Amino acid sequence: MAKGDEKDLQAREAALATKEADLATKEADLAAREKALASKAKAAPADKKPKELSAADKALLAKGRAAYGIADEYVFNQRIDDSDPDDVHAVIATVGGEKIRYRDGDEKAEGFERLHPIRITGDNPEAKKRKAFLGKKKEK
Repeated sequence: MAKGDEKDLQAREAALATKEADLATKEADLAAREKALASKAKAAPADKKPKELSAADKALLAKGRAAYGIADEYVFNQRIDDSDPDDVHAVIATVGGEKIRYRDGDEKAEGFERLHPIRITGDNPEAKKRKAFLGKKKEK
């Protein structure tokens, strides 16, 4: 072999050795991360049950729905946020995608407005009256 070829071969072998070392460290990091995630998954309860609502909590949720004009059929999810004992409030998500936080007496505050029906139902009745983009209008 020529002298230039030997130097080129040695440079390639050195580069390969550094890449293998980098790969080994990355594999070790990945294994450590997988182990940490596995330990977190074991620590989390698999069948976490929702807490039972008291009568006062149910009343607060009902007052919140009434204040904003949300019918029960349009409630996607609701809960009581009592993470701060001084600020207990109802959190209600509607089918229309609106998320509200209701504290007792909010409806008496200045600037309080009920939700627009589209934000509650997610259905825009005006959209049905618009002309079709493509094709002929369907006859009924």
